[in-house]
Amino acid sequence: MEGSLSTPYSRSILIIEFNNFILNRNKQFLPSPYLYLKQKNTMNYWLIKSEPFKYSFDQLVADKKTFWDGVRNYQARNNLREMKKGDLLLFYHSNEGKEVVGIAKLVKEAYQDPTTEDPNWVVVEV
Repeated sequence: MEGSLSTPYSRSILIIEFNNFILNRNKQFLPSPYLYLKQKNTMNYWLIKSEPFKYSFDQLVADKKTFWDGVRNYQARNNLREMKKGDLLLFYHSNEGKEVVGIAKLVKEAYQDPTTEDPNWVVVEV
C-alpha cells in the first residue's frame, strides 16, 4: 500500500505504513508520524471563528463561558463532535481584523443545539 498522505515523509521516504511504523526506501523502520494523531489522550487545537460585531473574543472574556451555536456546515459540525474537553481553541475574528485574537478552552463536549429541534446539530461550550 503506497503512502498517499501529504507529510514530509510522503514525498521522498514513505513507502508503506503498518503497526504504527513506516518502512522507508532504505528499508529502515521509523515511528509513524500518524502515531501521535491516533493517541486518545492528546490535546487537539481547533480554529473557531466569529465576526467580531456578532460575538467577539472580548465578549467571550467578559462572559467567561458560552456555547458555540449556529453551526450549520456538516464538516464543521463533525469537527464540533470531535472536540474533547480541554482542547485549545484559536479564536479567529473573520471579516474585520482577520486574525487569531485569543485562545480559549473547550469546557463541555458536543450536545444537542438548543437553538434548533433538529438532532443533527450540536454545540460545544467554550
